[in-house]
Amino acid sequence: MEKKKKLRKIVVRTIEAVMFLLYMALLIYLLLFSERYGHAAAFGGPYRYNLVPFKEINRFITHARVVGIRSMVLNIGGNIVAFMPFGFLFPMVVRRLDTAIRVALAGFLVSLLAETLQLVTRVGRFDVDDLILNTFGTWMGYLVYLAVGWVRINRSRFQRHRKGRRGQE
Repeated sequence: MEKKKKLRKIVVRTIEAVMFLLYMALLIYLLLFSERYGHAAAFGGPYRYNLVPFKEINRFITHARVVGIRSMVLNIGGNIVAFMPFGFLFPMVVRRLDTAIRVALAGFLVSLLAETLQLVTRVGRFDVDDLILNTFGTWMGYLVYLAVGWVRINRSRFQRHRKGRRGQE
């Protein structure tokens, strides 16, 4: 029985690591190479950046009708959603860094690296608002990670409790 548990643990951790690596590959592609998001087309263009916090977020919200609701949702929501898997998967793969502050910091650093690469390679643009939204998305993903963990723990407690009650009836 102990061998089955060890094997299951190895399989689960391998799946988690593969999922994280696939997610990171997709994230790198979307942030640096995807033509759909204008990155390849802008390669070698002028340096573009925003260093004023909430400037672009405010612009998208204030001028939603001009830039389009779809653009606003893609920019603000997309940056949040893009990093939610990081907040969910990172603490599974790097267990010793599974606190809220460490996961958020890791998400911030990955986002900072991506934004800096976009600036240096002139693919896309460096935007401090993206750092804010990506870090928030990481934190939201971490909350999902905690919720799933809580459900798993309480589900097994609930199942043990129900089994115990059946024996009493």
